[in-house]
Amino acid sequence: MSQEQQDVRDAIARARVAARRMVLAQSLVDEIGVQLAFQAVLYNLRVIGDAVKAIPPDVLARVPDFPWAEYADVADVIEPDHFRIDPPEIQRTLEAALDPLDDAMSRLAPVR
Repeated sequence: MSQEQQDVRDAIARARVAARRMVLAQSLVDEIGVQLAFQAVLYNLRVIGDAVKAIPPDVLARVPDFPWAEYADVADVIEPDHFRIDPPEIQRTLEAALDPLDDAMSRLAPVR
C-alpha cells in the first residue's frame, strides 16, 4: 500500500471518529465541541481529497467503476466554501461516502 493510500485509510478512520464526536457534542449541546469535531471532519475530508489526487492514475484504474474524481475534488470544494458548509450535510455525506471509499481503497491493494 502506498503512503497516499494509507493516508486515505487513516483519514477515513479519523473522519469517522470526528463524526461520532460531533454527534456526541450535539447531544450534549456543546457548541464548541460540535465546531471542533466539525473542523476535524473537514480537515480529514481535505486529506482524503489531496491523497486521492496523489495516487497515480494507473493505480486508480484498478478500480475503474469508482468515482475517484468526486473524492479528489472534495478538497477543492471545502477550501473556498468551508464557512458555508452545513454540519448536517457533512454528516450525511460521511455516512454515504466513507464506506464505499474504504471498500474501493481495499480493492486498490497491489496485485502480488
